[in-house]
Amino acid sequence: MHELYNFYVEVNKNAENDENVATEARTLFAQLEAGNLQLKEQWSQIRSATVDSLEKVYSRLGIHFDHYHGEAMYGDQKTKDSVLNQLTEAGLITLLEDGRQVIDLDSGHKRRVVITKSDGSSLYITRDISAGLDRLKSFSPDKIIYVVENAQAHHFENLFEIISKLDPASSCKFQHVKFGRIQGMSTRKGTAVFLFDILNEAKERILEKMQNTSTTKVTENLPEVAEILGISAVFINDMKEKKTKNYEFSWDSALQNSGNSGIKMQYSHSRLCNLLEVNSHIKIPQDLSLINFELLCEPEAIKLVLTLAQFGENLASSYNHLEPSILVKYLFLLCNDISKAIKVLKVKGTDEETALLRLLLFVVSKKVLHHGMSILGLKPLKKNVNR
Repeated sequence: MHELYNFYVEVNKNAENDENVATEARTLFAQLEAGNLQLKEQWSQIRSATVDSLEKVYSRLGIHFDHYHGEAMYGDQKTKDSVLNQLTEAGLITLLEDGRQVIDLDSGHKRRVVITKSDGSSLYITRDISAGLDRLKSFSPDKIIYVVENAQAHHFENLFEIISKLDPASSCKFQHVKFGRIQGMSTRKGTAVFLFDILNEAKERILEKMQNTSTTKVTENLPEVAEILGISAVFINDMKEKKTKNYEFSWDSALQNSGNSGIKMQYSHSRLCNLLEVNSHIKIPQDLSLINFELLCEPEAIKLVLTLAQFGENLASSYNHLEPSILVKYLFLLCNDISKAIKVLKVKGTDEETALLRLLLFVVSKKVLHHGMSILGLKPLKKNVNR
């Protein structure tokens, strides 16, 4: 992937300085679409290597995709001719003098969308139209969501409007979920950033810190724990801000042990697991209606109960707005309330009824925190980690 990336950057740089390079690239692309067997084989090899790399990094994150179908899958001549025929039959295409085919989405030509270049080759929008129509036909979806950065908003506005002209019933099925750019992200090895480089460096930094910290309580499977903490740190650092916001990446902020971070979240969960294990001798009755919950009257207990009760509301809001930061900020609040409650609501050394009540509160806290972290893609740790 690094070699392909470096080659991509080099060719684009050369094309800016040498029109012959740009012309050759356009010619090769047109030949690829026309079905040149050698180019198709090379493209297939590059695509296969790319998908293999994606699958490996996604597997580290616990993510699985059923299909890898980008717009490039719809660049062959047959598919292009099919969508151009549909657009022509719908009366949407205008042929310009230079050979380009365009769609005017308003009468003043201010929203003119180029569908084919003068040499007849396609553009992103052409292939995205084909892909959108094929997805509607192949999957009969209730919703098609494109998760792509803010800068592509205009492209998707045009895409959805064009498809709706061909298939009016699809107008409410397409949605562009925008996200901001991460600025200042780099690794120790350079400025060209790949996700697996970021995950590797996060793991290395945390492992180094754990090995050099006397308060580290994990003694087994340190690399595995460092991997989980690294992913948690990167995930939560990204999701704690509104998804449309551009932000400056900082390793210090992402890997901090205190404050609002993924590592702090993992610490809170492992701390609860340890508390429940220490007090596992306390038997929780199946019938909770016999318990006098009014004895749980401390301010810290009441605050934690109220926060726990807000989980469903925050989860629903996060889902309805497709905004992870809502759930993340709720879990930060929950972790803070858990920490305050653990300091005050001692289980060991209290009377049996009070101990049971407090243990129940922490059991529920652990379940809610575990569920929330899992939804965000984190793997909650059970053993205490260092702070």
